Amino acid sequence: MYRISQTKQTNRLIIEVKFISRGDQQMTKEHIVHFKIIRKDATSQLRGLIYVDENTEPTVQDYEQCLRNCGHNVTIENPQQFIFKAFDPATGKEYLIDVLENFGRPARDGQVESLARSFMKNTPNF
Repeated sequence: MYRISQTKQTNRLIIEVKFISRGDQQMTKEHIVHFKIIRKDATSQLRGLIYVDENTEPTVQDYEQCLRNCGHNVTIENPQQFIFKAFDPATGKEYLIDVLENFGRPARDGQVESLARSFMKNTPNF
């Protein structure tokens, strides 16, 4: 199962991993895939979702299938760097998709969080 949603373009991305129990089956994890669509006139960042077994990492074929399920007609351009070439039949143009694979959870900034809390209105608990 794959899902996609559009996000704002940012320099910080998060890969979240959740473990899912499916009855008697082996545990699987959700792997959120962040990728950048590079066209001549604009770039955008999107994300998809891959389910993989607990102790495995997604393969190039998993990424390719995720992109296909997201509606991109892709071929592998560079398997070492997870770069795909896609074709848009509506415009007749090719574009690149770069899978952004090695992003960790950004460190939390306690000072920024404290500052943000100071601007929040305290509401009494009834």
